[in-house]
Amino acid sequence: MGFKSFKFFLQKFFVLQLLFLLAKCKIDNTDPQEPPEFTTVIDLLSQNVMFSRFLLQVQRHGYIDYLNGLDNFTLLAPINSAFTYSNYEDDFEFDIDEYIVYNNVIKVDENYNRNESFLIKSGVKIPFIWNHFYQQEADKLQIQLYRSSITDKIRVLDFNYIPTLQNASMHSIDKLLPLMHPPTLPQLLETYSLENHGNISFIKKFVNDSKETFSELLNDTTLLVPSDKTLNKQFKDIEVNYLLLDEKDISNPSSGLVLKADRIKLLENLNILGMHVGLCNVDEKKETTVKFLNGKSGKITFNAFQNIIINDDMFSSSGPQITFSSPEVNEITSENVVYFFDDMSDLSYNITFNTEKYLLSLNAFEFINELYIRHLECLINDQSFNRNITLFVSVPQMNKGLANDDYLINSGAKASSGGFTKHQLIYHFLEDTIWLNETFHSDNSLLMRSARLVNSMFCDNNALMGGNCQKLKLSKLSNNNNDDNNAIYRVNNKAQVINNTPLQVGSTLIYLVDNDFSLPGNIIQSVSSFFHCSKSLLFLDQLNLLDLKPNKHGYTIFLPCYDSWDDLELNLDYIKSNVTALSMVMKNYIFEGLFYSDTELKNYTFKNLLGGNVQLNVDSCNEDTVDISISSINTNGGNLTIGKNRDIIFEQGVVHPLDKLYFPLDLDITLSALIKTTGSSEYLLFFEKFPNLNVIFEHNLPNSILVPTESSLLLDGDEMSLNSSRLEDTLKMHIISTNSTASILNCGRDIMTEYGEELVCKEVSPGNYFIKLKNSVADKEVRVLKKGCSTNNNTSCIFVIDRPLSLNWLNKEKPYHLHLPYISFAMGIIIGIFGLVFIYFLIMHEVSKRSTYSSLTPILSPSSSHLNTEPSLSNVQTGNSEIDNEGENANLRTPLLQAHLARRPSSSNSNYQSMINSERNQGFENHYSQNSLSNPIEVRKKRSVIDSTGNV
Repeated sequence: MGFKSFKFFLQKFFVLQLLFLLAKCKIDNTDPQEPPEFTTVIDLLSQNVMFSRFLLQVQRHGYIDYLNGLDNFTLLAPINSAFTYSNYEDDFEFDIDEYIVYNNVIKVDENYNRNESFLIKSGVKIPFIWNHFYQQEADKLQIQLYRSSITDKIRVLDFNYIPTLQNASMHSIDKLLPLMHPPTLPQLLETYSLENHGNISFIKKFVNDSKETFSELLNDTTLLVPSDKTLNKQFKDIEVNYLLLDEKDISNPSSGLVLKADRIKLLENLNILGMHVGLCNVDEKKETTVKFLNGKSGKITFNAFQNIIINDDMFSSSGPQITFSSPEVNEITSENVVYFFDDMSDLSYNITFNTEKYLLSLNAFEFINELYIRHLECLINDQSFNRNITLFVSVPQMNKGLANDDYLINSGAKASSGGFTKHQLIYHFLEDTIWLNETFHSDNSLLMRSARLVNSMFCDNNALMGGNCQKLKLSKLSNNNNDDNNAIYRVNNKAQVINNTPLQVGSTLIYLVDNDFSLPGNIIQSVSSFFHCSKSLLFLDQLNLLDLKPNKHGYTIFLPCYDSWDDLELNLDYIKSNVTALSMVMKNYIFEGLFYSDTELKNYTFKNLLGGNVQLNVDSCNEDTVDISISSINTNGGNLTIGKNRDIIFEQGVVHPLDKLYFPLDLDITLSALIKTTGSSEYLLFFEKFPNLNVIFEHNLPNSILVPTESSLLLDGDEMSLNSSRLEDTLKMHIISTNSTASILNCGRDIMTEYGEELVCKEVSPGNYFIKLKNSVADKEVRVLKKGCSTNNNTSCIFVIDRPLSLNWLNKEKPYHLHLPYISFAMGIIIGIFGLVFIYFLIMHEVSKRSTYSSLTPILSPSSSHLNTEPSLSNVQTGNSEIDNEGENANLRTPLLQAHLARRPSSSNSNYQSMINSERNQGFENHYSQNSLSNPIEVRKKRSVIDSTGNV
């Protein structure tokens, strides 16, 4: 047996012997209030057998001398039954400090019949509540202890055991004091749930995030813990989320300080100076004047721990909870009495909200930082800034810890990219309250898409906009049910609005968007490809008009888009080839000044880029379009139509897309200019040959012309040439009469030409037109390749065709159709046979006659071929005179007549006269045939000529 075991055996034997002696002694005075002289608390424990088990634990753990040496304390001694009630075991952990109140001697006045409760927190390891009340029915004083809550009730059985050798008191209790410490405040909040009044998730997070920062505020206070239900009555979800932020996560120091101050204000509204507890199990009320940490004073009423009432507001139905926190062992640093409640006013006392705090709650930290950097924080935090404001801002995905607003949970919004300029930041603000559902509510339900233009607060750039505010374009895309709550809203056709119902703080409305947006860029960046304006933008680039000079007025551009250029065809070719004409067209549609489609004014005066004054009038306005007239544009009696609220905003003004282009009044495009544009300039030479036709070009007559391509003129040169006798008729067949231009433009029938023939138009497919002669031999037709009209008269046009029309295609005679009987047909055959036979005999007779004449012609010797057969001088002279006479009349004959005369024999008259003279002088020649093709041979004259020369 060891030394320790032997020592324990002796101590146990000594105690048992002492108890045996006390039991045998007959003490007449057993009143604990009359102890024998010279006693300590150990003596008191030894004198009462009901403390034997407690005394045993004191001896076992060596606290006998420790207790005998103490002074100024109160000992709470559990009776023997307390060990049985607490499932006592010999090896349980025992700490004497749990049962001692140091530096405090608690004595109970049995004649004190007042009810009182107070918290004992000093000199104890674990605070507890001392509840002292008088039970009138039993005429008995009752004392109860509460360690952490009303569920831990410990009853004081006998009190005022007073030792004579120590300044102390001892009271018996019916239970062992719990060795477990009361929970810390975060632990208590984590495990506690108000079953009938909802959760306390907000205060849980708030305390957990701020227990280190605000530990001093939680020391020696009475904390009122609100339920989520109570908070939602006085704070919006976004405001609750703001109060839950940690200032350490905020990069902007000024915003962090504001947040910390608001969180302190909330704690001050929830904390009462001092640790206050009420009465237990009595009907009486205890009223105490208290002071909150926020400086407000109030009256607190406790009623049997079932209710705590502050300024007539019911707070709690669960009683107080005592908490403490101890970062270091055996050192109490913070203590609380906690009450849970589900209804309280003035929680938001001294806490105000502004746009900055809402943006912090939305995690728009980068946006706030940029505002501070650009010294624009007054837009979001100046309480004296009493203007109505609407803000569109892009924020990151929100924390799911927020309340039930869907747009704050998984909103899909993207974080701001940062790097805003001052002007871009201001552009996010509107100096007006815009309720989207109300703004678009008046739209016709049949309109699936509509838009509105609103002024932003960016108005100070005089160089670009002349002091005018830059616009934002808000557009709405409705669903089939026309439900405004489910409608889609966009900003500048780029950023989609997430919350159709805005967040409102004061006079500011906040809309969240899923994409960031910036100030409108230049024309190229602003005009979407959806409008098909690339051709106009190319022309502006060629004219160096994409970068307009700052004019302090802004610009309005009417930009031809869609298929407005495609309808011009030949006119477009002319404009492309003529820079002057292109410049005149484009500059006439650019004005110095701003005109928006939602205007309420009717008349405007601008200057175009050519420097001329232009009058713009709003003729009519409906739900979707605006009809205007411009004094410098020839609209042929019509109007320019622009889409209402479909303006395209760019950095220097506004662009209005046009679906139809009209030419300026000063632009002169003639028919001859259009013909030259086709490349068929030779075609104009044909008209110049005929003054009666060329007058169409000289006086701009309202005729239209069919112009064959240049290559087709080279191939079909029979009729289309200066030498053709049918040229004039051919040209007339290519000239459309005055009233027929509309028919050919609409591809109809009865298209009359100046030649008198009618043309017919046929459309084989959209945009493919063919023209043919109505009275045509064959199915000949030409294709219309392009068209273009004069700017002076829209009924005077040029139509380019793939080849010229030909007169040969016409029926020259009317076809006759005879309906004869078969007998007449047979007689016609017989008559034809007889006719053929008769013609045959006539031919044979003529042939035999010519044979007879040829037999009478003398046969010449071979040497006769060298004889002289030249005509006589008289004959030559006669022939020359006839030629001369023909030359004198040559100028009076047409080319066709000249060609005909060229085929006639020129010497017929001279031969005839020679034959007459020969018959008169010679006998043989008198019988020479008149049908001979040559004159008779003069043999004698030839011989004399031979003899004289001496040649054989």
